Amino acid sequence: MKKISFLVSLSIFLFLSACATKNASYKDEDFQKILTSKKQWKIENYTSNQLTTILSYEKEQEFIIGFKGEQVFGKFGCNNFFGSYTIEGNKITIGNAGVTRKMCENDIMEIEAEMINGFLNTSSEITLKGKKINFSNASFSLEMQ
Repeated sequence: MKKISFLVSLSIFLFLSACATKNASYKDEDFQKILTSKKQWKIENYTSNQLTTILSYEKEQEFIIGFKGEQVFGKFGCNNFFGSYTIEGNKITIGNAGVTRKMCENDIMEIEAEMINGFLNTSSEITLKGKKINFSNASFSLEMQ
C-alpha cells in the first residue's frame, strides 16, 4: 500500500513539475528582448469569431505595434495608441493606455475597436508558435522575420 501511495505521489509531483517547467521556459527578459528587438512590428492579420482576416496596408491604414523601454505604441488601422507595459514570465499587462479619436471607414473602425478591447488595458499570455508571437486576449499575432 505504501508503495502505491509513493508512486501516486511521485507521479503527481513529476506531472506538476513538468507543467511548471513548461510555463517557465521563457523569462521576463526573453520576451522583453524579443518585443523590443524591432522598432515596430507589422500586424499581418487578426482573428475574430474564428475567422482570420489578412490586413491590407495603405498609408492611412497601418496596423503596427512597437515596444520601447516600458512603453507600447502603435496604430490599429486608424488611430494611434500609446501606453505602458510590464512583463512577468509569459504575461504582458498593458496599462495607462490612450487612443486618438479620429473617424475612419466603418470596417476599419470595427477592426480597431476589437483590437483595442483585446489588447489595451488588459493582461495577456504571450506564446511563441513558430515565427509568431501570440497574445491570448488580443485578436492578432506578430510575425517574426
